Amino acid sequence: MTLQSEPADLKVTPILSVFEPPGNTPSNLVIRRSVTPTFLVAMEFEFVSPLAISLLGSFKYEIRYFADIFGPGADVMLGTVRKLTVPGQPKCSATLPVNQETGLTVPSSMLADGVYRLSAVVTFLTLATPPTPIAMTAFAEGPAIQVMP
Repeated sequence: MTLQSEPADLKVTPILSVFEPPGNTPSNLVIRRSVTPTFLVAMEFEFVSPLAISLLGSFKYEIRYFADIFGPGADVMLGTVRKLTVPGQPKCSATLPVNQETGLTVPSSMLADGVYRLSAVVTFLTLATPPTPIAMTAFAEGPAIQVMP
């Protein structure tokens, strides 16, 4: 599992979770389209420096989720979550209960049969209109899922 962030005061916990169906306990990572019409992906990140924590409430964040297929086939951009950080709350959680901080509900029909590695990129934006990126981003990779009919 790969995790990186820039600058170092943003910590990305190595959690990129799958919940099947959304709201349940973490999945066994086998998505059966005939049984599960949707599943949820979520990542966790946390601000760890006092300066970054003091600025909370001043950022929008955008998480883009991807599914990269093993072998031949097309990689898929699963979707994007856009939210605001919460003042005084340095951690955005991926664990239950998934409280809409980072979760994305994905139709299982988006993915063809196969094995995929999930990944996510979180970027931070100013509150200006239009928002501009802040020099702070983080990446998370894993787990693998298998999609079946």
